[in-house]
Amino acid sequence: QNSPFSGKATYEEEVNSGIGSNGLTLARHGVLSHEYYAKYPECYDQSLEEQLVFFGNHFLSDKIKGLNLTIGKALLSPTRTYVPIILDVLRNHRKEIHGIIHNTGGGQTKTLNYGKGIKYTKNNLFQIPKIFEVIQSSSETQWKEMFQVFNMGHRMEIYCDESIAQDIIKISKKYNVDSKIIGFCQISPTKHQNLLEIKSEFGSFNYDQMA
Repeated sequence: QNSPFSGKATYEEEVNSGIGSNGLTLARHGVLSHEYYAKYPECYDQSLEEQLVFFGNHFLSDKIKGLNLTIGKALLSPTRTYVPIILDVLRNHRKEIHGIIHNTGGGQTKTLNYGKGIKYTKNNLFQIPKIFEVIQSSSETQWKEMFQVFNMGHRMEIYCDESIAQDIIKISKKYNVDSKIIGFCQISPTKHQNLLEIKSEFGSFNYDQMA
């Protein structure tokens, strides 16, 4: 959030909270006040138990400390497209790229669905955006689960040789979108099973591929 690249790409018209389009049900109910339960019954599934509906601490008009957005604006922030950046990257480095993963369903653990016998280590993540700190604090969701549901700061991963990484970073920053090397891949010690280790500012978490 202190980066000059955070919040708005050159092709965007307004600041982006980074929430993306996954985990929005948990985000809404875990963040927003229960006062909305009676006030806006059309906004949730009537079959849900009351304690699962709008059990958070915030109102839509609340400001997020450290982010110039209200809770409502942050939750409704448009999902960023990376098409302009990816097209530029592919024009320059298509042959050197081994894979591209868009961290939507499954958050940071979506990685586990790709390849075979790979251990993914993510040990240099971006600072977690304020909106995710608000969601975690208000909903009391464990940090390990947060990484399974939300992108937590980046949605697009390019798997490539380290030799071209700096050029890809320069391309991304040209569009005012920050980029960096966030980890590395190794052969998994469990043969055909993929593993993931996340080392974050809120702890280290291990995940494995479901059989």
